[in-house]
Amino acid sequence: SYYDLLATAFSQGHIALELKPDPALLTLENLYEPGSREGIPMLWDATLYKGKYYLYWGPAPALFLAIVKLFYEQPIGDKAITLVFAAGTFLFTTLLILELWKKYYLEIPRWAVLAGIAFAGLVNPILYILIEGRIYEAAIIGGQFFLIGGLYWLVTAFIRPSSLRLFLAGL
Repeated sequence: SYYDLLATAFSQGHIALELKPDPALLTLENLYEPGSREGIPMLWDATLYKGKYYLYWGPAPALFLAIVKLFYEQPIGDKAITLVFAAGTFLFTTLLILELWKKYYLEIPRWAVLAGIAFAGLVNPILYILIEGRIYEAAIIGGQFFLIGGLYWLVTAFIRPSSLRLFLAGL
């Protein structure tokens, strides 16, 4: 639940996690030597700087999660975030395919468009990403969600010009 930790920090106005490192870890001369920290619990794949943990994975999923945490206080795991962003990526991919089909390729039969949508959902790394659903996968699929979402809004802005669509594409 790394993103949950980061969202909690964001909601309290911090970028450092609230989780405190083990005091024994802070006394080590070289804490980056794996042998020297053997047996000392630590947050894996986080940066320890001046006695505080920081996460260097993309902050956007945590920003969204900080909004959700205003209404729901229970911890939300990275797997749930991964699932939501994967579903959103597939939704934007489907909308993009349908938009392009309606504007430029209406002569293509509906069954072929549906097959294309199924293909797009299966060839992406979405299924592989859903297997683990850790912070790594959440960051990757979060980036893909924003890329495909921005592309969708940009394409629709070219088809039906709108300042709102351009704003959403840039966002």
